[in-house]
Amino acid sequence: MAKTEEKFYLSPFEMKIQSLLKGDKYAADRRLMAKNQPSVAPGGKLYSSSKFVGDPAFVIGDVFSGFDPAKQKAMYDIGSLPPEPCLKCAIRSRCNYVYDSLARGRDGIVVNEIAPIQCAHEQIITPVADYVTEKLCGEKNALFIHKHYNEMYPVVSLVEDKSKYCCN
Repeated sequence: MAKTEEKFYLSPFEMKIQSLLKGDKYAADRRLMAKNQPSVAPGGKLYSSSKFVGDPAFVIGDVFSGFDPAKQKAMYDIGSLPPEPCLKCAIRSRCNYVYDSLARGRDGIVVNEIAPIQCAHEQIITPVADYVTEKLCGEKNALFIHKHYNEMYPVVSLVEDKSKYCCN
């Protein structure tokens, strides 16, 4: 059976591939993205993530008066600390616990904890993504290399997709 090089995107794998390729820089990039890409609720309140929209504990400002630097920094700082179970984990630097692990604790205070299901997911998918990455890199798969090493890939891919649908 011949291999076809067709575009394929599955977020959990893409994130794990990026974490392998970026190494320790992966978690820092995710934290920076969370800090610089807030979510906006319909009423104008700003949140550090879309999963927190509507929860007053996670409001970091509003579109009318801007960010509350102290609240934004507090969310950023809490998100920088790995949850206790993650401290000795072998894949900690590649895990998506960063900012995904913020939650409202039982006392209403924002805490950093990871759900057991997320931990299991991370531990299962990481070696699978690593295997696929090593295999495709070893085969010098052109599409894989283009996708993960060419900074212009998102733009090139969009142009290819648009031209495929409008010109056929």
